[in-house]
Amino acid sequence: MRSVLVLAALTFVLFTTTLSAAGNGYRDPQYMVDARWLSTGLEADNLLILDARGPIAYKKGHIQGAIPVKWQDFAVTLGRPGSPKWGVALNFRELASKFGEVGVNESSTVVVYGNSLGGWGEDGRFIWMLRMIGIKRSMFLNGGFPYWKENGYPVVRGKVEPVPVLFKVKNMVPGLSVDTDWIRDNRENIRIVDSRTPEEYEGARKYGEARGGRLPGAVLVPYLSLFLEDGRLKPQEELESLFTKAGIGRDETIAAYCTAGIRSAFMVLALKMAGFTNSANYDQSFYRWAALKELPVE
Repeated sequence: MRSVLVLAALTFVLFTTTLSAAGNGYRDPQYMVDARWLSTGLEADNLLILDARGPIAYKKGHIQGAIPVKWQDFAVTLGRPGSPKWGVALNFRELASKFGEVGVNESSTVVVYGNSLGGWGEDGRFIWMLRMIGIKRSMFLNGGFPYWKENGYPVVRGKVEPVPVLFKVKNMVPGLSVDTDWIRDNRENIRIVDSRTPEEYEGARKYGEARGGRLPGAVLVPYLSLFLEDGRLKPQEELESLFTKAGIGRDETIAAYCTAGIRSAFMVLALKMAGFTNSANYDQSFYRWAALKELPVE
């Protein structure tokens, strides 16, 4: 038993060292892996790759072994956008069960990829959910699928069928998610980050929102501003500059939102990587805030 524990500890040290080496100076690089790292470990035991781009993109080509997933299958979708729980992540028992259906368990190393510049940050949404149920070895692929393909890494076709496992967790990891009531009660004492586009921030209603505008006092950091031209995440220095210029303090309590909690989930990961550790995703987001007429908007 002792030898097994020692081996597990050594494996984790090697794992974290590898990630840190590819971290580009991030204060906390362990939310991300690069294409080179993934390409050398495609056959590794307990590695599970999830493709969050959607079924149409998946059919056109994907990374070897990748299993297609949709964020909507891991969220409450009863009612319509703006309903009390619409778009919110499932509770921890349901989340664990859904991830178990695609093969995730407590010993998994999970890499999720999306399309950084052409998507909504779905890969970040999955990592946020995985972290909430305690899967610490869960990371997004830097640059997503476009960077992988454009740099000559192998692409395959044909659907990969998951191998379901029984996965249960005892509770949700606290501090990663906040709801409308919490935002309402604490908004005077927190930093609210709007990760939508400048047009949405100024009042454009692009996706059926009940009202236009933004949460009072919210600062704008658009989701797309997080990336370099090739779709990879900006390095530490540029991320830190982006956040501090927006008026975000490293020691502040931060809540990020967008329309439905997808872009803002990725924003939370970027904030944490840059050292803004006390960051959470408001996954009810503007759909719900705008639907409640008694809540103010700017």
